[in-house]
Amino acid sequence: MTQSQGPKLRSDPPEDIALSLSGGGHRATLYCLGVVLALVDRGLNSRVKHIASVSGGSIVNAFIALHCKYNDPQLTTDEFDKIAAKLVKIIVYKGILNRITIVVLLSVLLIPPPIFIWLAWNNTISWYYAIPLVVIWLCLALLRGLIIEWIIEIRYFPLRIKFKLLPPRLKITRIRLRDLHDSSVEHVFCCTDLVEPGPVCFSSEPIKKKSRPGSFFSGIDNNIQWIKRSATNVTIAAVVRASAAFPGIPPRLVL
Repeated sequence: MTQSQGPKLRSDPPEDIALSLSGGGHRATLYCLGVVLALVDRGLNSRVKHIASVSGGSIVNAFIALHCKYNDPQLTTDEFDKIAAKLVKIIVYKGILNRITIVVLLSVLLIPPPIFIWLAWNNTISWYYAIPLVVIWLCLALLRGLIIEWIIEIRYFPLRIKFKLLPPRLKITRIRLRDLHDSSVEHVFCCTDLVEPGPVCFSSEPIKKKSRPGSFFSGIDNNIQWIKRSATNVTIAAVVRASAAFPGIPPRLVL
C-alpha cells in the first residue's frame, strides 16, 4: 500500500527533518504519536534523521526505535499503524500512573507504618519491633522510584525471558540502549543533571564507529563542550524515567 500524501503543504519540507517530541504525560505521548503517524502517512518519514524527546515523548521515541526503522522508505502506513495501535492500546488500558496504581502505591507506602504504631500502642507487639518495622518501611518507601521504573519496563519495554532445558537455566534480559536497532535515525532522550546543573542526553548513536549503540552526553552549566561516554548497558526504562518527572517520585540516578 502506498502512503497517502494528505493535504497539500504550504511549502516544501526540508531534505533532513529533526523531530522534537515534548512531554506532558499520556496526552503528550498520544500527541507525539500522531505527529510521527502523520509523517509516515505523507511519506516524509524517510527524511527524518534525528528524534529528540522528553517525558511522554520519550515513550514514543523509544517504542518506535525498538519496533521499526522509522525512516525506512519501505515503511508503509499499514505497517506503522500496527505499531502505533499497539502503543495506543498500552496507554489506554494500562498507562503508567493510572488511578488504581496511585491508590495501591499510596496504600502500600502510607498505611503500614500507622498500623505498626497502633499495634505497639495497644501492646499487641513490642515497641522494640514496631520502631524498626516503621524505619524499614520508610526506607522501602525511598525505593518508590524503582517501582515506577518497573511499571514502565513491564508495560512498554517488557523483559525478554528465555528458558533452556539442558542445562536448566532461566535467562532474563532487560532492553537496553544497545538493543536499539534503528541505526539510521539518532534517537535522543533529554534529561537534566540536578547535581551539577546542566543538560544530559542519552543517544542511540554509538560512542565510536562499529561499536554497540548507546552513548551519554553531559554539559555542565550549559557548557557547549559536551562530555561523551558509553551508555550501552543503560536500560530503556531508566532512560525514559530519567527524562520524565513524576509527582512524589525522586529523580533517577542513571550513571
